[in-house]
Amino acid sequence: MMPSTKFSFKIIYLITIVLLTLLSGVTSATSNAQSAKKTEYYLKAGFIINFARLVQWPENTFQNDNSNIVIGIIDPAPFENALNLISKKEVRGKKISVKICNAATNYDDINILFLNTDNNKLRKQIIALIKNKPILTIGESPSFAKDEGIINFYKKNNKLRFEINRIRAQYSNLKISSRLLKLGKIIRPANIIKRN
Repeated sequence: MMPSTKFSFKIIYLITIVLLTLLSGVTSATSNAQSAKKTEYYLKAGFIINFARLVQWPENTFQNDNSNIVIGIIDPAPFENALNLISKKEVRGKKISVKICNAATNYDDINILFLNTDNNKLRKQIIALIKNKPILTIGESPSFAKDEGIINFYKKNNKLRFEINRIRAQYSNLKISSRLLKLGKIIRPANIIKRN
């Protein structure tokens, strides 16, 4: 009876080791995925700051030289500390401030809006609210720039890229620099609804 008990302990020990190894692999994979997501949003934050440098708003957009460039974000959770990075930057002598937005937000002071939401209904509500405003809209969902926005993030070969709908930018009275246009993929809108 004694040898079988030793044998069963060895089997239990080996099963425990295998399970712990598998669990640590799952935890490691989850940790790597979370780390990759965090890195992705730091990159997006950097891109958004550079977009602010390479887009020109109408003259009367900013009340005075001390006006901030206001970046609206629908879901702040994925950004974590990247929001602090954004709000510490200056673009063309203007400080950047971040505003968390939803369907009830007053968008009059927003200059850039990152619609990072999978909620199509919410996204369409917000787009309808801002259709007459010079707001640089940025998304991260398939066909965002083609259907409703100006700039859309996408991944190609594991690299973060962006596409630009320059016609929608023109309808929003925004001028996108030739430098930015060269860096992005230019797309045509699916249906053109003039924003006037």
